[in-house]
Amino acid sequence: MAGSNSKNPTSGQRRPKFAELPLDPSYPAHAAWGIYGMDDELGTLNLLTPERTVAAAKEIKTGTRVGLNWGLEHMDYTGGFREILKHEILQIGENCNDDRLEFNTQTSSQWDGLRHWGFDDGRFYNGLTQSEILDRRNSTLGIHAWNREGIVGRGVLLDFVAYAARKGIAYDPVRFYAIPLETIQQMAVESHVEFRTGDIVLLRTGKVHDGVPTGGAEGERRNHGAAAVPVSRDGGLARSRRLALGHGDRSRGGRLSWLRELAADQACDASDPAGGIGPAHRGDVCAR
Repeated sequence: MAGSNSKNPTSGQRRPKFAELPLDPSYPAHAAWGIYGMDDELGTLNLLTPERTVAAAKEIKTGTRVGLNWGLEHMDYTGGFREILKHEILQIGENCNDDRLEFNTQTSSQWDGLRHWGFDDGRFYNGLTQSEILDRRNSTLGIHAWNREGIVGRGVLLDFVAYAARKGIAYDPVRFYAIPLETIQQMAVESHVEFRTGDIVLLRTGKVHDGVPTGGAEGERRNHGAAAVPVSRDGGLARSRRLALGHGDRSRGGRLSWLRELAADQACDASDPAGGIGPAHRGDVCAR
């Protein structure tokens, strides 16, 4: 069961409006620090309460399971200091084998931890500093906090690839393209989606899909290009920086995520660089 230790700011205190953030003027703009306590390591994943997890389970109709992980072997080109997957099969006895894997965590689909990218002033969620992160004795904001109970809730898919095809919108998913907040809202309306507190929103942008080679020049373009888009949500959610709901206007995107009380929003990719709109990682797991 997810979220049994969740802290709900609405019990005992009113959840602040987006315009009221930050709670302390010394915090970065729109930072939601302190909402769940200054020792919190989950952010808006606290919205994944047992009751909401049970409600999400009741919506299961077919039982079809869909893996969201992108195969580690698909990215055979990464830029800069990150290395691609190295996989060895080691025979350790007669008819007995081990696997040895070496890879960067950015090689496949992943959620950036709250330690990944901080604010420009050097602080991370709830004021953690870079020096504290580099102290190997300090595990604050590590992903073990998420792993303790898992991330289990109601997933909502917004498919921009299908929407763009219907509307005749031409775009290159590996070049900067801003999805306006109004488009996000229209996609939800056309999909008959009503956001609920604790939702986990997945935005399909089309950068990654089966059948597209990743080697050579095309691989370099796709894997190291200025990503595909989504929406930005400056400060309503999450941790450091990343594009999410409402690209083109980060404060509006953040306000939407905050008002809808989303537990998390995840795009197919972040824009990096962010096409002049802002930083590439404005937080993925609502908490910032």
